[in-house]
Amino acid sequence: MSETYRIYAYHCLYCNEMGGSMHLASEHRGEANDLLVLNGGCGVLFADAEPDGLRRAGTTKILINPRVFRLADGSFGITALRRNIGLQGKALPDPGKENFVLFFRSDDLISFTRLSFIEAAPSGTLLFDADCRWDGTRYILSMETDKGPMTSTSAGLGRFEKALPGGEPIVRHKIAALDSALSCAFDVSGVEYQRLIDHLTPVHNIGVEPIQISASAGKSVVLPDACLLYSDGSRRSMRVEWDSFNAPAPGTYKVKGRIKAPFFSFPVMGERGDPMAVWYRGFYYYMASDDEGGQLSLKIRKAGTIGEIACAEDMVILPASDLPWDAACFWAPELHEIEGRLFLFFAVGSPHWYTVQSHVMALNGEDPANPGHWSKPVRCERKDGTHLIEDGITLDMTVLKVKGDYYALWAQRFMGSDLGNIGSSDLYIARIDPEKPWRQVSEAVLLRRPLYSWERAHSDVIEGPFVLKRGEDIFVTYAAALIDHTYCVGLLRTREGSDLLDPQSWTASNYPVLHRWSHPEQIGAGHNSFVKNEHGDDILMIHAIPLSHYRADPADGRRYPAFRAIHWDASGFPRLDMTNERLLDPAFETIEAAVILT
Repeated sequence: MSETYRIYAYHCLYCNEMGGSMHLASEHRGEANDLLVLNGGCGVLFADAEPDGLRRAGTTKILINPRVFRLADGSFGITALRRNIGLQGKALPDPGKENFVLFFRSDDLISFTRLSFIEAAPSGTLLFDADCRWDGTRYILSMETDKGPMTSTSAGLGRFEKALPGGEPIVRHKIAALDSALSCAFDVSGVEYQRLIDHLTPVHNIGVEPIQISASAGKSVVLPDACLLYSDGSRRSMRVEWDSFNAPAPGTYKVKGRIKAPFFSFPVMGERGDPMAVWYRGFYYYMASDDEGGQLSLKIRKAGTIGEIACAEDMVILPASDLPWDAACFWAPELHEIEGRLFLFFAVGSPHWYTVQSHVMALNGEDPANPGHWSKPVRCERKDGTHLIEDGITLDMTVLKVKGDYYALWAQRFMGSDLGNIGSSDLYIARIDPEKPWRQVSEAVLLRRPLYSWERAHSDVIEGPFVLKRGEDIFVTYAAALIDHTYCVGLLRTREGSDLLDPQSWTASNYPVLHRWSHPEQIGAGHNSFVKNEHGDDILMIHAIPLSHYRADPADGRRYPAFRAIHWDASGFPRLDMTNERLLDPAFETIEAAVILT
């Protein structure tokens, strides 16, 4: 008899921007009924916001009572009810849509496509719950309403027939997951279960591939790097510090070594946000928003390795006093090499946060740490030479190079004169002139707005884009929500050869790839960058709030830099949540190699 696996889908009783979503837990129905909450307790399916004419940023929506069923083709269908957020985490009816049902489709319960938002019950009916099933010829929708149970049918989920009174009761399950509402339960195959485990649980080191080499006696022996094995079937190479070995006679020898993982302590240094570094002409140059100094200047550090950045000296390359206006809010400096020349992108206000604009400086000399070698800042422009926006702010500009073309990605937000009704912070993209990268040579394209509720927690914001490339895959991470414990990281993905100025060429993860439960001791992580260390490892640079600070004072939102190695999982996806123990289990830090001399 084959093993079976049961999955539970539910929303959280505290229906805020994170809790009002579909959460998953798994149970392997073998010898022990062990419940495993997936994705670190974060939801995997969120509702879209909706423009309503009342707020420029639209109204945040959440979903409750998700139900998973099998579609006619064997893939997964999901029903849910849409709600508004009320006080103290209460879910409130969605005015005018109280009788509607959300439908989604998924091949794997990892990525989702919204199918429809359908009026399923008569107007004026309040839906409490809805569930669907395929009976071999049609879909049957069971509903619990304020007017009693109702049933409707559909041939293809595009339109349902008139709802009739009566129907099958909806089955609910109580599970031992924190803050969980009553759930639905469904069985999956072993393959489907393993895919969920691989994608929605942290990848961790489970071993090291044995090392055995043969060599001729009397000749020098070069011992290799270690090959580490991970829980999802992925592998990675890692340096080893081997003991000295000198055995001229034939025979088999054991040589001990210690794996040298790219570990970093947290916090790396004092209060800094938006950290980044670039390798330029033999050195790393590191910059960040200078929270310690009140964000009143641009500072740079020069180091030979990533690890040396923590102790390197700060050198001011642009103080507020050098600008011809009352300047402040020096935000998110980024260094980018374009056609062999170094440019510095940053935002600065005059002086308030709601006035910041993206600027660019060019390195005209040899030394990035010498303020005299930088040009004066130039405000970023559209292709016609006008400013990017006149009634809003621009910030967090970064650069993407693909096949000889350069693109800028940045955050832009309408402000106007009424700060009580500002727009959302959205991501834009445009092609830029590599000779004058502050000048765009294409029209700016709205790439993404904050639609999911996790992108709108405490603030309707997505910002801080940064590029990570591997092969033909192009990933863009971005920060979402308010800069507090709700701050998190989303992900866009496309491939080389696609039209980067077409938003349809990009796919967005429905759930955050980093959230407050992703990495112990580091919460509210966001606005990250990537750089390769001196050994070729991809390193994540991000700021976060120490959990100890948050526990002592939830209002303490001071942010500190964190560095850590990322891991490429078996599906080619970057894992940003690697702790030291997940990257290298201490049990495997010391290894042995068998050396056979002939």
